[in-house]
Amino acid sequence: MVLSTPHSFTFDYDTQGDVLYVSLTEPQPALSLEVEPDVLLRYIPPYLEVVGITFLNFRRHFPALEPGEMTSCVTVVVEECVRKYPTVPLFDTPGAVEGSAIHGIQ
Repeated sequence: MVLSTPHSFTFDYDTQGDVLYVSLTEPQPALSLEVEPDVLLRYIPPYLEVVGITFLNFRRHFPALEPGEMTSCVTVVVEECVRKYPTVPLFDTPGAVEGSAIHGIQ
């Protein structure tokens, strides 16, 4: 399921894998940094601008979410995440999870 929202991002929810993929720009190859458990920010080095967000185990975090509520819930979650992480917090920057993993370009 691929949907657009009025807040200039698109998302794709993988029901089988329970993964929400959010693109803040045109989808493109990027690196990912896990900044919180199950939250990966995507960016294109050398820039730290967030170009996408991947949420693992999305329904586990929002178990009461009804199918018709997906777009409004995703909008709130993405806007909160972008406010918290306007750029990717690399290395020992506050906000990065200790032991954060950087994932390769896909």
